[in-house]
Amino acid sequence: MKKSFGYTLAELLITIAIVGILASIALPSFVQIIAENRLKQSAESTASLLRRSQAKALELSTLVTVTVTSSMMYANANNMGPFNTIFPDGVQASGASSVVFAPDGRASTSGSIVFTPTTTLSVNPKTVTVTPLGQVITEY
Repeated sequence: MKKSFGYTLAELLITIAIVGILASIALPSFVQIIAENRLKQSAESTASLLRRSQAKALELSTLVTVTVTSSMMYANANNMGPFNTIFPDGVQASGASSVVFAPDGRASTSGSIVFTPTTTLSVNPKTVTVTPLGQVITEY
């Protein structure tokens, strides 16, 4: 009698069913992690752009205005070309519509920018705050 090696159709179908069940359990967590990372990335890139804008204000001794819309933010001053950050899909910004850095590095206008998902996921919002002294604070 010859020994056969391999799997039966029933074993293969049971394995595929188990993998499908595990994948359907893991998918919502994976989607949540992606949304969380997009918000964090947006907050970090915003904080970076704000700090670069503050440094440019000090370097050029001029006002630098950072404008925030729901999908992007950009900085501009008289003696500098613009630089910007576009927020990833699924991220919406609200709060302060503009921040102005004075030549001494202080923020003549300050406020908070709040990042939330555009979907109904229950992800904690991320906040970037600019104080009147020009300090940029990220809150997760």
